[in-house]
Amino acid sequence: MDAFVQLVILGLLAGGVYVAVGVGFGLVWGVLNIVNLAHGALVVVGGYITWQLFTGFGLDPFLTLPLDAAALFILGYALQRGVINRIIRAPLLFTFLLTFGVNLVIVNILLLIFGSDFRSVTPTFSGQGLELGSVVIPYVRLTTLGAAILLSAGLALILNKTRIGLAIHATAADRDAAQLVGIDLRHAYAVTYGLGAACAGALTDTTTRSTSGCAASQSAAPTGYSERMTWSCVRR
Repeated sequence: MDAFVQLVILGLLAGGVYVAVGVGFGLVWGVLNIVNLAHGALVVVGGYITWQLFTGFGLDPFLTLPLDAAALFILGYALQRGVINRIIRAPLLFTFLLTFGVNLVIVNILLLIFGSDFRSVTPTFSGQGLELGSVVIPYVRLTTLGAAILLSAGLALILNKTRIGLAIHATAADRDAAQLVGIDLRHAYAVTYGLGAACAGALTDTTTRSTSGCAASQSAAPTGYSERMTWSCVRR
C-alpha cells in the first residue's frame, strides 16, 4: 500500500509539471492554429542548455530556469518570425510538414554539436526528500511543481494583464479584426510561439525524457528512496 501511495504522489507531481509543457503547446495551437511538432525538440534544447550551464558554470538546475525560458523564447520568436510565419494561413498539413522538418533540423544539429553520449546532472539535493512515514516526497519534484505553477501563473498574467497579451487574445478571436485595429499580427504570432517555446524548455531539467537528443528525467524507488536527475542523448 505504501508503494502504491508513493507512486501516486510521484505521478501527481510529474503530471502537474507536464501541464506547464502542455500549456505552451496549447497556446500555439489555439492562437496560431498550428500543431507544433517541433515542441519536443524545443524541450530537448532546454535540457541541453541546463546541462551546459551546470557543467560549465556549476549553476543549480533550478537557477537555470529563467535562462532556459529566455533562450527558448528568443529561439521560438526567431523560428516563428523567420520560418513558420510564411505558412501561417496555409492548410494544416503544411504546418505539420514544416514543424516536423524544423524538429528534425533541431535534433540533428544538437546531435552534431553534442553527440549521442549519455549525460547526467547530479545536484547535491537530488537524493533528498520530505519523509512522511514510509512515503517520501522528492524535493526536486516538489520544487519543480511549484516552479510549474509559478510559470503557469506568470503566463496567465502576461496574457490577461499586458498589452501584448490582450493583442494575442484579440488575434486568437479574430485575426482579421485584430489587424484592422492596428495589431501587428506577425509580432503577436512570434510572441505567442516564443511563450510556448519558453514553457516547453523552462522545466525540461527535471521532467522530460526523449528518445532523440538530450532530455531530463527522474527515477525514484518507492522504498529505499533514491532519485537522480539525468540527461540522456540517444541516437535513434
